[in-house]
Amino acid sequence: MAPILLQTSYVCDADSNVIVDFIGRFARLSADFQSVSRRLGLEFSLPHLNRTHHLSPSEAFEPEAEARIRQLWAVDFAMLGYD
Repeated sequence: MAPILLQTSYVCDADSNVIVDFIGRFARLSADFQSVSRRLGLEFSLPHLNRTHHLSPSEAFEPEAEARIRQLWAVDFAMLGYD
């Protein structure tokens, strides 16, 4: 089995210090894209194509699977502010 790569490994150094000044979320992609565009002084828009409805984790996974996911990626959930 391959080792689990945490998302925080992309935005933190070896001492778990955040090394970026902004972390966007896919769940709020449009707003975060606009925020980055404004910070860079650019005028871009991001169209939302092929919109789909996504289930919440409790709807998409059995309770045991959701608990395991939350356990494996607990650092990501805590550092990135997900409940």
